[in-house]
Amino acid sequence: RLALALCAVWLLGLAWHMTRVVRDFFLLQTWRRRAVRLKRIGAVEIFVSSECTTPFSFRVLGCWGVMLPLYLLENREAMRVALAHELQHHRQGDTLWVYLLEVVRAMFYVNPVVRIWIEEIHEAHEWACDQTLLGRRGWTINHYGQGLCDLAATALTDSRRLAGTASLSVSARALKRRFLMLRTRSSKSASWLIALSLVLAGWTSTAAATWAAKSSVADKRIT
Repeated sequence: RLALALCAVWLLGLAWHMTRVVRDFFLLQTWRRRAVRLKRIGAVEIFVSSECTTPFSFRVLGCWGVMLPLYLLENREAMRVALAHELQHHRQGDTLWVYLLEVVRAMFYVNPVVRIWIEEIHEAHEWACDQTLLGRRGWTINHYGQGLCDLAATALTDSRRLAGTASLSVSARALKRRFLMLRTRSSKSASWLIALSLVLAGWTSTAAATWAAKSSVADKRIT
C-alpha cells in the first residue's frame, strides 16, 4: 500500500509537471504567432515580441527560432549581445539539451539535488556561450558585460524560463558568477558539464537499482 501511495504521489507530480510543459508550449506558440518576424539567419528565424522580457532560443515543430524582447530595439549593443548569445545556443545544441533536462526534471522532480543540477547545467551552457563569443574577433569583455547588464536591468522582473527553451540567464546569482568567470576566462566549463552529467548518470543508476531491489524484496514478502 505504501508503494502504491508513493507511486500515486509521483504520478500526480509528473502530471503537474507535464501540465506546466504543455502550458509553456502553447504559450510559446502564441508568442510566436503574435511576434514580428525580424529576419532569418541561416535556418534560424529571429522574432521580436512585446510579450517576453528575456531573450531565448527554441527548437520546436521544425522551427529554429530566437525570440527577442521588443525593448531591445532601443538598445543596439544589448540586442547584439542577446542575438549572438541565443544563436550560439543553437550552435551548441542547447535547444535539444533542454528537452532531455525537462525529462529528467519530470522524472525526479521531488529531488532537490536534481533541480540544482539542472540549473548548474543551464549555467554551464550560458558560460560556454560567453566563452565562445568572447573568443571571436570584435567582442570585448567590457562591451559584452555591459550588454548583459542592460538585459538584466529589464529582465530581472520576470526571469522565468519557459520549458523547452534555452534562455539568457539574468538572475542576480547567475550574473554575479558569470561576471567573475568572465574576468578569469576559465576554460573548465566543458569538463564541468561532463562531470555533472556523469554524476547524475551514476546517481540515477543507483536510484534505479535501489528501487528495483526494494520492489523485489516487497514482492518476495507478499508471495
